[in-house]
Amino acid sequence: MLQHLSIRNYALIDRLELDWPNGFTVVTGETGAGKSIILGALSLILGKRADLKSVRNTDEKCIVEGTFKLNIAEYEPFFKDNDLDFDEISIIHREISPSGKSRSFINDTPVTLDILEELTQRLIDVHSQHQNLLLNNTSFQLQLLDSFADNGELKSRYANIFNQYRGIKKELENLIHLSENESGDSDYLQFLFNEMEETHLKAGEQEEIEEKLRLAESAGDVQSGLGKSVALLDNDGSSVLSALKHAESILSGLRKFDVVFGEWQERVESCRIELDDLRLTMEERLSELDADPEEITRLDSRLSQLLTLQKKHQVQTVEELLERKQELEQKILELSDTEEKITELRKEEEKISADMHAASAQLHESRIRVVPQLQSEIEALLGGLNMADAAFEIAVLSTEEYTTSGNDKVEFRFSANRGQGLSPLSKVASGGELSRVMLALKAILARTRNLPSIIFDEIDSGVSGET
Repeated sequence: MLQHLSIRNYALIDRLELDWPNGFTVVTGETGAGKSIILGALSLILGKRADLKSVRNTDEKCIVEGTFKLNIAEYEPFFKDNDLDFDEISIIHREISPSGKSRSFINDTPVTLDILEELTQRLIDVHSQHQNLLLNNTSFQLQLLDSFADNGELKSRYANIFNQYRGIKKELENLIHLSENESGDSDYLQFLFNEMEETHLKAGEQEEIEEKLRLAESAGDVQSGLGKSVALLDNDGSSVLSALKHAESILSGLRKFDVVFGEWQERVESCRIELDDLRLTMEERLSELDADPEEITRLDSRLSQLLTLQKKHQVQTVEELLERKQELEQKILELSDTEEKITELRKEEEKISADMHAASAQLHESRIRVVPQLQSEIEALLGGLNMADAAFEIAVLSTEEYTTSGNDKVEFRFSANRGQGLSPLSKVASGGELSRVMLALKAILARTRNLPSIIFDEIDSGVSGET
């Protein structure tokens, strides 16, 4: 309910603070005293369009702020659906700048006028001579019925299930769309991965192949050079090793004259042994340099295979290919997980759908159970308004469409005279009849929780006479 109203710089009002106690409050005054100005300011936080002409001082902001006490079960789902912070004591704030721009806030969060109006039409109803209590709005008719049936907990439970269902359905649709778009990609990605898997890539392989091919291309020059080097080291008669052996023998004979000659002989021997080992290594390498045409062809083919893969994946090295292969494997796993997730979500959707249908059926049963009583009360109140022959009926129709309120559609039907068939209220009620039906409904709304504040302006408008 509305607990406090603050008005600043609106029409004739400089600043006004109003506290609204529980129960019935009457605001009286002569014509022109300002009652309608208060209603005009209140209409700003109800989502009505702002008019710069209503601003008292156009150099300052016009601010209207209302403080409301809210029922958690009834209003928290709305706040969650619109990403708003819920508080049992909530503040609705509307301001008009000197430039004429308007901004709206719910608990300090900026909101559009549509969201503001959607909330406040459930908080306050202004009964005026120009307003028909939303009787043509079937969602309001359903709200009235739920209020009378005390369906707050059932609606909250159903709304939670419905929101879960809607969330799962949306996630499932997104995953299916993703899967359909990438189904062809999945096959291609698998092909690319298999291609690299079958290639048996190894880090450093390309450099090793390129080095072997370079040596094979220059094998003749290398063989010639190494052959000459080996011959110089160990050619009969004039080789380095032969000379060292001869020097070693001479120094060995001189050892008897001075120990230093023995040391030199040992050093020459060490050089000879080292050079002889080097000769053996060079000879081994010479034997390996015998060109094998089949091996060269194999190396060329392998290098071409690696370079083709690199070009396809737009990389420069085998190491980058290995990274790409890992990326492909991860992507394939993700696509596989998508299919598994779709299967899981289908099962979850089926379960939550069954829960939603069951919760909606409970709401439907609760609604139709109170229809006779509500019809009876409305007809009784209409009788007190000099419409003793009026008939009122509430039709609760199940539909295939599920919303946050279930799958019921409510239609108020009315007849003003005995024996006359019932038709939709909005189509057959005259202005005076509609005013009396509205007044009867307002009397019932006063006992409900969904419309905690009702403001009557010109309460007798359209009723007239003894009524």
